[in-house]
Amino acid sequence: MYQLYMVKYAGVDPATGRALYWGKDAEGNEFPTTDWSVAYNGDTASGAQANRCATGNLLPVVYGGFGTTLKVYGFDLAIACSYQLGGKIFDSGYQEMMGTGTSGEYGRTFHKDILNAWTPENPYTDVPRLDAEEAYPFFNYTTTRGLITSNYLAINNITLGYTLPSSVTKRIGIESIRIYGAADNLALWSARKGLDPRQSYTSSTTSTYTAMRCISGGVKVVF
Repeated sequence: MYQLYMVKYAGVDPATGRALYWGKDAEGNEFPTTDWSVAYNGDTASGAQANRCATGNLLPVVYGGFGTTLKVYGFDLAIACSYQLGGKIFDSGYQEMMGTGTSGEYGRTFHKDILNAWTPENPYTDVPRLDAEEAYPFFNYTTTRGLITSNYLAINNITLGYTLPSSVTKRIGIESIRIYGAADNLALWSARKGLDPRQSYTSSTTSTYTAMRCISGGVKVVF
């Protein structure tokens, strides 16, 4: 449980710009191939074996939260954070934004990393060439390239308030007045902008909304 079984990504052929995957021949030796299906299923004609690999447990080693509350001179500040460390996640949202412009992708955005795609002037990169006719475009097929650390730090809530001195409020027959502001889901830091590792232990996608930021304020009056 909590692991994936996928083809190993072998980078980009600097001569052609095509994506490479690790296949395995009849003797068990790995070799790079541009044919994703050979790495995934093997090849009867050549005797090549399927070469998918288990990622191992993707769960974080540690996760939890921390926070604090401070009060001084009528002001109060509370902060609540959460985090996780030591795991990995498959970023399918990123993979979908690293397309090559086929007709099935019309209207879909590109990730800025597409600017580092292979060209004759940029042969040494891990982003294959943009080719709408590619038989096995790397972004369409699940490979280890999509794995990324699932470490994150999130600020779940910050609340700042001020309680008027009792010497002031009691003069008008009120026990206390507190003015406050609060921010929920204020910030998330992860390995890639837009990646929310809190969505799942195995994969994350941009088609699922992350927790929405909410900023509010109010006045609490106690009679």
